[in-house]
Amino acid sequence: MSLIVSLVRQLVVLLPVAWLLSLSGELSLVWWAFPFAELFSLTLCIFFHRYVYRREVRPMMGA
Repeated sequence: MSLIVSLVRQLVVLLPVAWLLSLSGELSLVWWAFPFAELFSLTLCIFFHRYVYRREVRPMMGA
C-alpha cells in the first residue's frame, strides 16, 4: 500500500497537476502542486488505514 501511495502521489497527482499549473505561464503556481499532492496522499493514507483497520485489526480484537 505504501508503494501505491508513493506512485499515485508522484506519477498520478504531482506531475499532471504541475503540468496543468505550468500552462498558466506563472512559474510560482507550479509549486502549489506539491501541497496538493501531499494532501491527496494523506487522504489516500487515511483511506488505506481505515481499510486495514476494519479488515485486519478489528477482527483480532473481537477474537
